[in-house]
Amino acid sequence: MSYDNEWLNQTLESRKKAVLETIRRVEIAEVRALGSARFLSATDAWAENFKTFLDEHPRGDFYLAKTHEGAEIVYCHDAGKGVWFLEGRGCGLIQARGLALLAEIVSSL
Repeated sequence: MSYDNEWLNQTLESRKKAVLETIRRVEIAEVRALGSARFLSATDAWAENFKTFLDEHPRGDFYLAKTHEGAEIVYCHDAGKGVWFLEGRGCGLIQARGLALLAEIVSSL
């Protein structure tokens, strides 16, 4: 499943507005804490991938945001990659359309 594929034009504008209202730069420690809270098992493949990604970008510029649907967004501007967490639905990699939106927003901060 890709939460990102659901980004229809109207939905995209709504999510863009929510991200603009909530986005903030954070330290990697806060991103790690979020990962620990979302991945209850250290052996979860997503948990391992998330930790590896953070280990590969220890000095990255990380941002957190939320959408109106309740998704939590983690975006690493340096790497141009991001992950979404949606309680009860899962998590996934942010795809090209969402990454372009996040890059645009962060560049305008």
